[in-house]
Amino acid sequence: MEHSQNSNTGFQKTVQPGSTDTTVPETLANGSAPAPSQIIQPEPAADSHPAILAAEEQLAGSHSTILADDEYKAAMAPLKPQPATYWASLILTGSIVPIPSAAATITATLYITSSDWATFIPFVPPHLLVIFVGAFGTLLIWLIASWPFKRFTSFDSADVRSAGHLKRHLLALKSALRVLHESVSSPVSEDERGNVLRAFRNAHPQDYDLALDTICSCLVEANRQVASDRLNWIMGSGYIGVWNFVQRAEEALLTVAPREHVIREAMHDEASIDGSTIANRDYILSNTKTAVKLLSPSASIYLKSLSAQDQGLTLTNNGVQGNSPVPTVTSPLQMQDKVLSLTTELELEARNALRDARQTLNEFRSGLWEGLITLRNQLFGTALITAFLTYILLFVAIGAGINVESMKAALVFYLVGATVGIFSRLYTESQTSSAIDDYGLTVARVAVTPLVSGLAGIAGVLVVAILSINILNTPGDPSNHGLPPLGVVYDIVKNSQGIVVAALFGLTPNRLINFLQQRADNTKTQLKNSSAQSQNNA
Repeated sequence: MEHSQNSNTGFQKTVQPGSTDTTVPETLANGSAPAPSQIIQPEPAADSHPAILAAEEQLAGSHSTILADDEYKAAMAPLKPQPATYWASLILTGSIVPIPSAAATITATLYITSSDWATFIPFVPPHLLVIFVGAFGTLLIWLIASWPFKRFTSFDSADVRSAGHLKRHLLALKSALRVLHESVSSPVSEDERGNVLRAFRNAHPQDYDLALDTICSCLVEANRQVASDRLNWIMGSGYIGVWNFVQRAEEALLTVAPREHVIREAMHDEASIDGSTIANRDYILSNTKTAVKLLSPSASIYLKSLSAQDQGLTLTNNGVQGNSPVPTVTSPLQMQDKVLSLTTELELEARNALRDARQTLNEFRSGLWEGLITLRNQLFGTALITAFLTYILLFVAIGAGINVESMKAALVFYLVGATVGIFSRLYTESQTSSAIDDYGLTVARVAVTPLVSGLAGIAGVLVVAILSINILNTPGDPSNHGLPPLGVVYDIVKNSQGIVVAALFGLTPNRLINFLQQRADNTKTQLKNSSAQSQNNA
C-alpha cells in the first residue's frame, strides 16, 4: 500500500556545531508568539541566547549509543523461519478432511464388500474385522497422504499473503531502526535530520529511549516467534501474534521517527479511521487533525476529513498563513528560554496523539482478524465433532448387524446429500470476493459442508418416510402398520425417491452456513472500509 508523501523536512530549528546563529520565532504585532501555521521563515537572531548555546553544547556531546550492541543486533537479525514440520501437515490434512469422516466412509465400503474377504480370518467376527481394517487403513492413508502437504505448514507457506505483508513491515521497521540508531548515536555532523533527531532526543530522553527500546524489543520478539517451530501458522493465530508485535513497534516509531514520516503515516491513518466503524471515530479524527496541524500546518490541507474552514489555513505568495489560537508573550527575548522546551513538548504531545490513534486503529482491525480466525477454527472443530459422531453412528449400526442393502442405501443417501451440498457451497463461495484474506475461513466452510449435508441427507430420508406414513394413514384404520421398518426406508429399490429427498435435504445446512458467511462478509467489509486503500479509491 503506497502512502502519500509530503515535503515537510523536519523541525524548524537546526543547530550546526560551532555555529552562533540562532533561529527564533518572530512575534506578532500584539506581542504574542506566532502559531506554527503563521511561521513562514524565521530570521536569524543577532545574538545567541544562553539557553540556545547550552542546547548546542548538549547536542555536540551526545555521542553515546542509545541501544546496547547485542540488543540492536538481535533486533536487526534477519528472519529465520523454521522449516515445515510433518506434525503440522498431519493437523492440516486432518482439519480439511476430518479423519473420523474418512474412516466412516472407508469402513462402510469395507462392510458392503465384507462377504468377499472377511471370511479369510475365521476366528475374528466379520464386523470387528471390518472396523479394525477400516480404522487401520484410514490411519495409514492419512500418514502417507499428509507428507506432500508438509510444504504448506511453514511461516512462508501456510499463508503466503500474510507472510509477505509481515516481511515487508519488518524490513521497513528494521530500516527505520537502523537510520534512527545511526543518526542519534553518531557525532554531530552536517546531516540536518540527524541533528534534529538528536535535539528532540536530548529534550525528551526518557520518552525517546523508551520508544526506541519498545521498537527493538518488539522486533526481537517478532524474530523469535517467526523462528519458532510452531503449529500456529496453520491455525492462523501465529500470524496474529507476530502482527501484534509489529504493530506495537510501528506505533512506537511515531514517537521517534522524522516528522515527515510521522505526518505521512498520520494521513494514512486518518483515511483509514475515517471509513471505519470505530466507536470513538470522531474523537480520534479530531485528535489526528489537531496533531497534524501542529506538526505541519501546510500538510493539514491534505487531510481528507478536514474541511477548508477547519483547516484555518490560507496559501499566499509569502507562505502559509493561519488563524489558530496561540499563546501570548511579551517579547521574543522573554520566550527564548522556553522556545526549545515548548516546541518539543507540543511536538511530543502531538506525536503521542497520533500514536494513540494508530494503536486504536490497529486494535480495531486486530479484533476483526481474530474474529475471523476464531470463526474458522470453530468451523473446523464443528467438522471434527460431526465426523466423530458419524463414525460412532456407523459403529453402532455395524454392531447391531445392519444388513448390507441398508448400508448401501445409507451410503448412497449420504454421498448424494454431501455432493449436492458441496456443489451448492462452491457456487456460493464463487460469488464471494477474495480481496480480503480470511485465514482459511472459506476452506473451513467448504470442509464442514459435505459432512453436515451427508448426515442431513440420511436423516431427511427417514423424516420424510415417517411423515408420509403418518399423513397417508387413516386414524383408527386397523390396516395401518405404523412406521415403516428401516430396512424399507433405507433400500434403494423400495425407496428410490429417497435419492431426491437426500439431495433436497443436502441443501439445508447451507442455510446455516450462509448465515455464518454473512457474518464473515460483514467483518471483511469493516476491514476493507478501515483501510486507506479503499478510502483513496472511494
